[in-house]
Amino acid sequence: MITNLMGGRIEVSSVKGAGSTFRFFVRADLPLPEPESTSSDPPSLSRNSSAAQVEKLHVLVVEDNIVNQKVLRRQLVKAGYTCEVANDGQEALDVIQRTSEEGAQQFDVVLLDVEMPRMNGITAVRIIREREASGELPPGPMKILCLTGNAREEQINDALKAGMNEVIVKPYKIDNLLNKIRAVREED
Repeated sequence: MITNLMGGRIEVSSVKGAGSTFRFFVRADLPLPEPESTSSDPPSLSRNSSAAQVEKLHVLVVEDNIVNQKVLRRQLVKAGYTCEVANDGQEALDVIQRTSEEGAQQFDVVLLDVEMPRMNGITAVRIIREREASGELPPGPMKILCLTGNAREEQINDALKAGMNEVIVKPYKIDNLLNKIRAVREED
């Protein structure tokens, strides 16, 4: 088991009719704290996110898992981005269309989960690309990064063929994700 490989253990306690509690413990090294910054950057920003603060990238997170939404939104805001959230592909289309019609700030990056209820990410990206081509949305292409737990080559290729700019497999490290978001701006 992975917990054993990490020098840990799993515990279970159960009471019939009352429920069960599962716990796991693993050894993990914590990173050393970063030295105090002497620059004018806000203290809540890491040294890697100071460039994002200047750029003010606008990100749309499309994720049906509420916990994942909150965690990712908090991380993006901490990195200096502005962020909106949609619960599924249909809601993402509605938000993108509304911001376009209102002349509001367009999204620099869309982080789009694949497996969601109502409308999945593959269908949503196809519709976005169709609307860009027809002129319903501002000329693009909008940068769309696929977030998925599906790491099979076939599924990754399907996402790219549908119109995703890149596929990022979950679980991901936030620093790697932030670097990919920053790279979008550098491509422009």
